[in-house]
Amino acid sequence: MTGSDLIKKLQDKRKTKIISYITSDRPGITSMIEDSMLRELYDHLRLIKGQDIDLFLYSRGGASVVAWGVVNLIREYAKKFCVLIPYRAHSCATAISIGSDKIVMGKLAELGPVDPTIQTASKGGRLDVSVEDMSGYINFLKNKFKIRAEDKTIKAFEKLTDEASPLTLGRAYREYIKAREDTKKLLSFSYEDKAIDKIVEILVEKLYSHFHLINRKEAKEMIGLNVEYTDDDLENSMWDLYLHYEQTLSFKTPYEDKIPTSGQYVDVPLAIIESEALKSTRAVRQWYTATQLPENSKIIQISNQIGVLLPNSQVLPISAKPGTSFSDINNKIYEKREVVLWEQEKPNPKQ
Repeated sequence: MTGSDLIKKLQDKRKTKIISYITSDRPGITSMIEDSMLRELYDHLRLIKGQDIDLFLYSRGGASVVAWGVVNLIREYAKKFCVLIPYRAHSCATAISIGSDKIVMGKLAELGPVDPTIQTASKGGRLDVSVEDMSGYINFLKNKFKIRAEDKTIKAFEKLTDEASPLTLGRAYREYIKAREDTKKLLSFSYEDKAIDKIVEILVEKLYSHFHLINRKEAKEMIGLNVEYTDDDLENSMWDLYLHYEQTLSFKTPYEDKIPTSGQYVDVPLAIIESEALKSTRAVRQWYTATQLPENSKIIQISNQIGVLLPNSQVLPISAKPGTSFSDINNKIYEKREVVLWEQEKPNPKQ
């Protein structure tokens, strides 16, 4: 069955209109929630306005600020807005979920904390920075080692600036404040004021690990979210739709560069937004051009530069043109050019 067929089947059970939003979880080429999806989501919503809308959601997270935009856009069109979670809905996907009227969770469904993490460069490469990590470091020194002296606390904080610049730390704090405020605003759609502060504290601070997995019982009974459990029939229909996307996006097949077998380029899907009458696919389009380097050459890392190990063991530094990279495929070196784009198709041309 196609995604459209499975969506129609699920719609009949739910008596709603359903939009799927799935981001790639494929090893080697994962994708995250990002703001370009709002433009595509708008086209789907225009076809189903004025009805109860379910968002069928799978994602490991993404840009935290996008959640506010997604929820507000869907609420412009939906009489009632629910999120269906068959499996993973972490970080930004959790933020989208708490902005709904009801979170419908299967047995395997997972939410996660909404504490923001930013990425920056450091002496050792890429560094993930969060306010909760900074706070944890200072509290670790104070509570475990009983460091109380102000001068020692200042020196400990200075150690942080050796890893990340003061501006990066300031940005991390701003993201933290925004996450708290956005979480409050998202919850305000469906929750009473007295419940909001408790939920914010748990989701932003008190789970202590960004990788904590919140099952449906914890979400409902301990955190206080508006969670509905699936019955077996709904569970099976949601899982069938998830398995369709798992196969379509090749979640179980590690990504490898491949020369197109036909045509000039290959499209690797990164995300899908799909409703009954429309499908939007975000993909990275790749072009490969064979280089003049000898066969059986290998790409290697030379300090901070890319190089090639030739068959005669000679090492040759190489540089790619802007917007390109090199790939070693079937014992040949190719130059690869990529662009990310959205494309739409109608599953049923009559619609």
